[in-house]
Amino acid sequence: MSKQIDLKDAKAGMWVEFGMEAWTSNDGTDFPSGSFKGELVNKDPFTVFFNGAEYFGVDGKTVSDTINHDSFLKLFFVDTKSGKVVMNRHVSRIRLYESKPEAATEDDGERITDITKVTVKDTVVLKSGNRYTAVNVRPYCEDGQTLYLRAEEFGALDGWWAYDDDFQYAVHRTFDKFGWPLRTGFYKDNAAQVWHFDAKQNNLMRVLTDDGSPAQSTQSPVYGYGRFKRLADEQNLWPLTETSLVEAL
Repeated sequence: MSKQIDLKDAKAGMWVEFGMEAWTSNDGTDFPSGSFKGELVNKDPFTVFFNGAEYFGVDGKTVSDTINHDSFLKLFFVDTKSGKVVMNRHVSRIRLYESKPEAATEDDGERITDITKVTVKDTVVLKSGNRYTAVNVRPYCEDGQTLYLRAEEFGALDGWWAYDDDFQYAVHRTFDKFGWPLRTGFYKDNAAQVWHFDAKQNNLMRVLTDDGSPAQSTQSPVYGYGRFKRLADEQNLWPLTETSLVEAL
């Protein structure tokens, strides 16, 4: 699996994925809105000598076939002295990888074949091939019905206790497909701030700022997915990664 890279450590040839709003550059190039991905380009590396900044982006063809192939879409630049990253204000949700990631599959995550090790929010695959979410577990039950399942993908509100004989395997994930945590614990964002996620309440609360000091807020400190997504898209806080207070301090 390709390793995710901090933007300040960017190098040409890495793989970048990002979102962008429609905008027009100073040279009149119209860039479309959408989600894009491609190989990272280091444009005009000699500018480092003159202004101490290294510019990274993608070829124009990455975002549209109608754009001149020689065009360059600047995504961000890195101050070579301070390491500070400055984003193109039209770009959001940017992720940088060492190389092109392998295609994600429904079974990305830890595969579990021991039914007693299944936990709440794991994806459970029955022998029929159907996939469900575990919403309750009884690892030491003796009546042959360990898992309470629900078809959450289809918006089902009710579930049932499945028979253990129907169990094939489960997949344990830390994040859902949107990068939102599934497990209670501490998570670090792309700006090195630390958050605590409460799986029961399904929300985040900021606990440490980027310099390791306690977070303070004049607004509600609790962020559900929608509120956090707006903040993360604006401030380039994606992705969240697992951490601990010991590692963060």
